[in-house]
Amino acid sequence: MAKRCIGLDINSSHIHAVQLTCSDGRFHTEKTFSTPTRRENDSTSELLKSLIGRYGFDRRAPVAISTPHNEVFFRNTKNNPVLDKQYDSHQTLKTKFDFPIPSRDIILADCPPPSSLKNENFVLVTATNKKSLESQICHLENAKMRCCLADAPIFALHTAVMTNHPQLTAHPAVIIYTDDSHIILAVTSDKDIILARNLPLFSDHDQANVHSTEKLTQILLQEIEISWRAAFREIIPENTNIVLAGSITKHLDLISSLQQSLNCQISTADLSAKVTSSADSKLPPEHAIAQGLALRALAPHDTVGVNFIKVIEENTKKNLDCKKPAILSLALLATLAGAYLTGIFITKALWENKYTNIKNEIRQVFQQTLPDQTNIVDELAQMDEKLQTLRKEYASLQPFDQATLDPLSVLHHITANTPDNLNIEINNMSVTNSSAHITAVCNSFEDAYKWEKLLQSVSRFKSVQVQSPRKQPDSNMVEFTVFITFNMD
Repeated sequence: MAKRCIGLDINSSHIHAVQLTCSDGRFHTEKTFSTPTRRENDSTSELLKSLIGRYGFDRRAPVAISTPHNEVFFRNTKNNPVLDKQYDSHQTLKTKFDFPIPSRDIILADCPPPSSLKNENFVLVTATNKKSLESQICHLENAKMRCCLADAPIFALHTAVMTNHPQLTAHPAVIIYTDDSHIILAVTSDKDIILARNLPLFSDHDQANVHSTEKLTQILLQEIEISWRAAFREIIPENTNIVLAGSITKHLDLISSLQQSLNCQISTADLSAKVTSSADSKLPPEHAIAQGLALRALAPHDTVGVNFIKVIEENTKKNLDCKKPAILSLALLATLAGAYLTGIFITKALWENKYTNIKNEIRQVFQQTLPDQTNIVDELAQMDEKLQTLRKEYASLQPFDQATLDPLSVLHHITANTPDNLNIEINNMSVTNSSAHITAVCNSFEDAYKWEKLLQSVSRFKSVQVQSPRKQPDSNMVEFTVFITFNMD
């Protein structure tokens, strides 16, 4: 089944789109799109939506985008294999400060080293601004498009040229792409990029000179010489292949000037040399980056470049791995806090249950103690009020002189000295501060006098006398009166 991908070159002045398919290693151009974005009312998200709704691009196809041309930078450096296979933390931090991007916003990716420089631990480091890249991805999300790759424009350009012109791999070459604001220059060897340049073409106040062939020729000659010397430490040889793409291909007089000055083999990139197309016309050179992006996504292992999407994912994963101990600690603290709070709530529930049980017991005791009380407001307060009332009633029975016997003490002494075998039955008893008067019955006169002797043995009784004993005619029971005086000492 054929694979499909859309390459999107989004820049400040234009949008180029190419939809490619790949089947059995052969690439085919299905659709192309190009539009300027200079007007203030040009919405990138709306233009991308029109690709699907108006121009028939496949919504399900993954999208490969380029980083903004003004937000990508390169550094050639040598990696230290003694420290690490990748950058150590200090080298990475130092590298970040070599780019004109805030350290917190930078994304770094290293391109695989060229085969000719592997022994020198050569690394081409590419940097871009994370915020700018996220803005590009946001436009895709608004258009319901899925981004699978984000690469630097120079790697997409290199892929498009090398795919359509494989003969360039035999010798070192120079690839140049220009638009209204930037020059992209790559020095290649075999299938690799040895040196990459991303140069602003003109500032805003120089826009009137954009079409100055003489000035542009001078800039290109200077940058080609500088780049070739930096890459190979020599003057650019004659007959070196220089491939042009982008708006520069429209300036024939500029191409002629470069040819005369450098004496090199200058050609224009043919984007339809190895990539077939349904249309008879060739794909214009301005679509080189868009085509290269689609090729990069369809054949990532056969092309050279970086993928900032994967770099962001890897960095996010590393950050998560670094944060795992802290996250686990926070989770443990949260678990302990949850357990502590749960314990508090359980303890609170137990105490509430105990409080309810105590309240029920108080209510039960109240109902048993004061069964006549139907209006219950505060059980403890009502029982305390009743107790105080009883205490006052009891105090009224106590003698005024603490040395005298109180009625309860008299009753206690009498009952303690009344054995059951005497069968004494008290019918009436009256107690004063100094004496007691008892009316009782028993079975015989003998029992009455025995009881008298028992009561006389009480030390608090001064005298005990049985008076008026007589036998009842109807029951033969002996009825008598006992007169007791108290010992006041």
